[in-house]
Amino acid sequence: PRPTLDRSSAASDVYKRQTAGHEDACAGAAEAMTDAWTAERSASVEHALAAHPLPSAAAAGHKAVQALDTFAASWSQARVGACEALLLPEAQTASEGRLLCLDRMMQSFEASVDVLENPDASVVLEVAALVYGLPDPTACEDVRPRSVELLLPPSAPRRDAAQRVVAARERSQAQGLAGRLDRQLEEAQKAHDLSLSVGHAPLSAATGARLARALWDVQRPEDALPVARRALAKAEAAGDVERALHIQVDLVGMLGASLRRYDEALGLAIATEARCEALPDPRAFLAPLRHNVGRTRLARGDAVAGLSDLERALEIRRAIGDDGPGFASNLNLLGAALQALNRPSEALRRYNQALDWHREHKGDDHPDVATALNNLANVHSRLGEPELAKTHYQDALAVFERTRGPRSRDAGMVLNNLGGILYELGSLDAAEKTLRDALRAKRASVGETHADMGYSWINLGRVLRRRGALGEAEEAYAQAVQNWSDAWGAQHPMLSEPMVGQAEVALQRGALTQAAALAQRAQTQMLAGTQQDPDRTGRIASVLARTSYDEDPAAAATHARRALAAFSELAAPSQDRQELETWMLERGLAVPSDDLTAEDRP
Repeated sequence: PRPTLDRSSAASDVYKRQTAGHEDACAGAAEAMTDAWTAERSASVEHALAAHPLPSAAAAGHKAVQALDTFAASWSQARVGACEALLLPEAQTASEGRLLCLDRMMQSFEASVDVLENPDASVVLEVAALVYGLPDPTACEDVRPRSVELLLPPSAPRRDAAQRVVAARERSQAQGLAGRLDRQLEEAQKAHDLSLSVGHAPLSAATGARLARALWDVQRPEDALPVARRALAKAEAAGDVERALHIQVDLVGMLGASLRRYDEALGLAIATEARCEALPDPRAFLAPLRHNVGRTRLARGDAVAGLSDLERALEIRRAIGDDGPGFASNLNLLGAALQALNRPSEALRRYNQALDWHREHKGDDHPDVATALNNLANVHSRLGEPELAKTHYQDALAVFERTRGPRSRDAGMVLNNLGGILYELGSLDAAEKTLRDALRAKRASVGETHADMGYSWINLGRVLRRRGALGEAEEAYAQAVQNWSDAWGAQHPMLSEPMVGQAEVALQRGALTQAAALAQRAQTQMLAGTQQDPDRTGRIASVLARTSYDEDPAAAATHARRALAAFSELAAPSQDRQELETWMLERGLAVPSDDLTAEDRP
């Protein structure tokens, strides 16, 4: 077994060596790292990773050992420096804090090496995240002694138990960074249970926060919420302001982006930001806070405000030199906000930046690269470049199937998008097969009632309607309406998408009154949101034009012009627009140019 540090006596050991007449009282300050990171263990890590069948495994092993070597050297130098400073009376208190901080980092290092010595596919894929997640030993130079001692109770027996709790918490962190979310949760639960037996509020707050994050990571926000709130209360009681702020920032994302409790999340964000501003430098908290507020507003359908928050988060990250995984996530969300605002060229730039980051840090065969390719494909589709979009979707699908599996949620997402582009290209047989594969993958990964299912039901409905299978199309749209009503509430603006599909099916059946009523309902639902999708706006107006023509040709012409005005905002050619123009010409209605007057625009 590897030796462990007696972290409660780090300072006293130095004094014992000094008073015993040792010429160099700090000669053994870095012994823990020398014993823990040997040449044999370095070779063991590299061999274990290289032996995995994933193509990127050998490179991952080499990268891991390089990063661990760098950390070991930096930690050893920092610990010797902290020990030497401890011998200076004026630096004694600060140096004790540095030693405690470094010894805590040693636990992070040991937990990460343990994971890397026993890798599975997720560990190989997440080597960069795992080694990037190691703390910077130089950060201990400015640490406050109370902040590192806060986790440890004053009595010696309880401190020993607390050290075991901290070690379990570090193991949870390492498992999470390695993508082993179930093991992360297992270790987090173990750490939290152990902390309750110690009975020290700051430690319970720290382990509670880790448990809440682990529950959130496995898509259990409703279970994470009460755990996070109890941890917040513990942190407040202990006077651990920074821990409390970290928990509050997580709660904003949990409440808003995950649980859709938007007003509660945004109210908490206001209070959290005011509290952050009281700190000497609040930026490390403000960046993730604005990030979570942006996510919340995007989930609510407010892309304008969401974009502003996400731009502010990115600006803060750049100012403080935060170029880690949060930076890449920020870029992806900015792309999503820009795409929602129909600004595809700007979205393309952000998604390309995210793709470059993932390729540089994680290699080509990584799920995050596949996600970035999928996002780029979405934009190329909006820009009227379906063949390029199709290629990106196929590349993304190949990576997801290799790394996540053919029935994973990610594979289901890309299959859905690929089915949509095949529909646009007129390959209806391939589109229907791909979309049914998407439904199977989603059903296997997230379940029949998950909101992800709605997107594929809608796309399948469009294909089936185009093929004339109106009964099946009607059923697909009804499934989508039910799915999203259950997930988001019956008044959510996104329900206008399957509703306009239902209106188009009724129109194709010749049920004009039903089609008009459904289109009006879809329009009302859409206008409840803060932005309107041009494609959906055009399709709604097109249905209203065709259903009103027999009774009021002038009103029909007005609806048709508004539909064309909406379609003109799309970068890609619209099959729906072409069909509307044909319908108008057949009835002798003038088809205006794209230079429409303001009164014609919706």
